[in-house]
Amino acid sequence: MALGASRPSKSWSIEQYAKLALDWCQKTGGSVLGLLGPTETALLITFYSSLDQHLLSEISDPTERQRIRSLIVFETGVPVRTLAALITKCDLFVGNDSGPKHIAVAVGRPTVTLFGPEDPFEWHPYPVDKNPYFFIESLPCRRDHLDSINRGIAPKNLKPWCGIETCTTEKHRCMGEIDEKRVLEKCISLL
Repeated sequence: MALGASRPSKSWSIEQYAKLALDWCQKTGGSVLGLLGPTETALLITFYSSLDQHLLSEISDPTERQRIRSLIVFETGVPVRTLAALITKCDLFVGNDSGPKHIAVAVGRPTVTLFGPEDPFEWHPYPVDKNPYFFIESLPCRRDHLDSINRGIAPKNLKPWCGIETCTTEKHRCMGEIDEKRVLEKCISLL
């Protein structure tokens, strides 16, 4: 799983990723390799804090909590070739629309991609049977495409998108409404 994205508005919440990782380990008996860029180490602190909260609330046995926590490891700031090699060792990839997702597709791993402000039409030219995605349709806050069309710098058939850095008006609905349980089900179905 890759937690990062090119901007905060393209990121699923770290808390949802932590819950997904925990549920994955419990339901599949597998493990999680998390991937972070060299500038994303703050995400790791937030992830483990959220994971620990989920572990405490859901698992009473301290030994079992520690066992599951040990199944979730992260690599940060690895070179692109190393990243590609690591991804080839994984059964599947889940993450935001980001560079590591495209690398996962390139090395033949199934992917589950979480799209928010930008329509998958432009950024996901992959077969959806092996590379499904989640995208909340028809949110009125995706208006930046209209400005581009009106200024004559984009074609009239451009799909709706939002280019803001951080969502302040819609409570990040485009990513927040993607349900962790549905993402987990889709990941399991790809195994």
